[in-house]
Amino acid sequence: MGLHDPLNHRQVEVLRWIQEGCPESRWSDSTYKTTAVALQTRRLVEVASPRF
Repeated sequence: MGLHDPLNHRQVEVLRWIQEGCPESRWSDSTYKTTAVALQTRRLVEVASPRF
């Protein structure tokens, strides 16, 4: 997928979630993280990795 390709439904959902301030109760799994990284690749968001 290229930088200028249309966003898919899941990407739009994650962008809206980010816009809402990332409420914790939204996702029942961690697949949103993969989508957020894809959005970062498209230069739409910045993702901070947690420190372990």
